[in-house]
Amino acid sequence: MIEFLCLQIGEVALSDSSPVDWTVTTADGRITASGRAELQELAGCLPASEAVRRNLLIVPGSALLLTSVEVVSQQQRHLKQLLPFIVEEQLVEPIESMHLALPPFRSGQRIDVAALRRETLAHWLEQFEAIGILPDYAFADVLCVPQKQGDWQLLLDGDSVLYREALHGGMSLDIETVLPVLDMALAEDEQRQLETGGVERELKVALLSPQQASLPASKERLQQWLKGRALLSQEVDYSESAAELLAVNAVCHVESTLNLLQGDFKAISANADERRFVRRSMLSVAACLALFLSFTLLGGIYLNHRADESFSHSVTLYKSLFPQQRRVIDPVKQMRRKLAGQVVGGVVSDFLPLLDTASQALSRLDEESQVVAQISQLRYDNQRGNITLELRAEHIDQLERYKTLLVEEGLKVEILSASQDKDVVNGRMQIARS
Repeated sequence: MIEFLCLQIGEVALSDSSPVDWTVTTADGRITASGRAELQELAGCLPASEAVRRNLLIVPGSALLLTSVEVVSQQQRHLKQLLPFIVEEQLVEPIESMHLALPPFRSGQRIDVAALRRETLAHWLEQFEAIGILPDYAFADVLCVPQKQGDWQLLLDGDSVLYREALHGGMSLDIETVLPVLDMALAEDEQRQLETGGVERELKVALLSPQQASLPASKERLQQWLKGRALLSQEVDYSESAAELLAVNAVCHVESTLNLLQGDFKAISANADERRFVRRSMLSVAACLALFLSFTLLGGIYLNHRADESFSHSVTLYKSLFPQQRRVIDPVKQMRRKLAGQVVGGVVSDFLPLLDTASQALSRLDEESQVVAQISQLRYDNQRGNITLELRAEHIDQLERYKTLLVEEGLKVEILSASQDKDVVNGRMQIARS
């Protein structure tokens, strides 16, 4: 379950004794608690809750400028770099000292912008951070006024009037300046109608009067101004206070309202549950990484051990085949060279041709005698270029026939020994090129 804590400040120069209106609402905008407290006492006045709470800060519109700029479509891909230069013409303060914020949704070449001093926004955030409340959103009060598309909304909020003229346009004014500003806005609207040549529209003005709205004289002056301009107007009285009305509207439009926490002033808090989730995720990743490194280390040690055993076995096998080879650096490569007949130690290897001829002759012997003779041991003398075979046969005639077949292949063959062991004849012969 999610709920919102909406905090409205009325003073730009925020201090410990500044009054703060607070409202707790559900995600669909139902008010569950509200009140007012000084900033330094605010944390102790808020009701406890087990729900996930998002903090929404509503700041005075008098501290910022809501404007719009024209940016062609081709330049909007570089909007972040171009925007300060375009907005600079409308500002009194140096652009370097200003924080610029954009609405979440933009279309067309006209782009709305909110500009306020970096120092001011940083001061607000620091003051609330000092009492342990970290804002997730920061909205201008004029953009939290209920709005009907195309109409003007005038909300009486204490000693000031919140004037909202568009989705992201409006001003926070006192009663002495609101009427001249409205006159200028009305003149600009009429001039715009003449320039565009469109059908003259009927401007509708809503005068919003929340509960406990102060200065009844302000409402009377606004009513007289509306009658004097013959504007279509409607008075709307609310049972909620101005702070509650702004809070509910802000929560209902939290995803579409222009959030001032952007760029260098991103939300300085993730909610408590989000921070716990991040910490748990980081611990899980660390544990998985440690486990992976452990398996990798153990696997590496095991594979290195097996590689050493395999290499030792390869060297032993190579030396058993080639006892005259004194130096064995890489038995696999050296064996490939011998099998390919390459030069090893300056001598051309005859091992492969001799082995191939001996194998073919043995196959022919098996076909002729219908009795399988087996080579029990083979040894190659690299220096002399001969192969010594130990052959197991059933009788001495097989040895003689095998010798004859090898001689027919052009080899030099010598039977070195032959012995009878029960029903098996163990013969030993030497094969070389003739």
